[in-house]
Amino acid sequence: TKLPGITLTGANVFANNGYTGLTVYSYGTITLNNVGALNNGGYGAEVDNCDYTAGACTATVAKPVTFNGLNNFSYNLFDGLWVNSLGAITAKQVTASYNGGIGAYLDNQFDFKNFNITLSGYNVFNYNGSTGLEAYSNGNLLMSNLTASYNQENGANLNNSGGTLVRNL
Repeated sequence: TKLPGITLTGANVFANNGYTGLTVYSYGTITLNNVGALNNGGYGAEVDNCDYTAGACTATVAKPVTFNGLNNFSYNLFDGLWVNSLGAITAKQVTASYNGGIGAYLDNQFDFKNFNITLSGYNVFNYNGSTGLEAYSNGNLLMSNLTASYNQENGANLNNSGGTLVRNL
């Protein structure tokens, strides 16, 4: 099924807003490049292509969420980055630090689908008011070069209890 998606190209900065810097909702593929969501009065970025409602994904077709380039979700009052997807989540070069809540929350653990969460490049989740990185998937968690230090709660919570493997890229 071909569903319309959302793509941001170039450099994309969402800073100093009263609440959320960037909100993206779509049933299709979401591709974001070089995102800076900084110093917002709520969330840095909320990205959802599964129509997450009351603890469940209501989308019927799995589509991926991808972050390319350099991505920074820091200095936000609440969480830096929040992603819900029925499909794969792939991100490169993520920094989510100095947020009031979670640095980055990545979740595609819905409907017993086995899509991966992949973080490549250097990924930093430091000095957050809660956990630095939370990732939940039934698929593989493929991550490299993680730094999650000086967070108020946990450095990283990685859960693929429905999946098969947590390993470095």
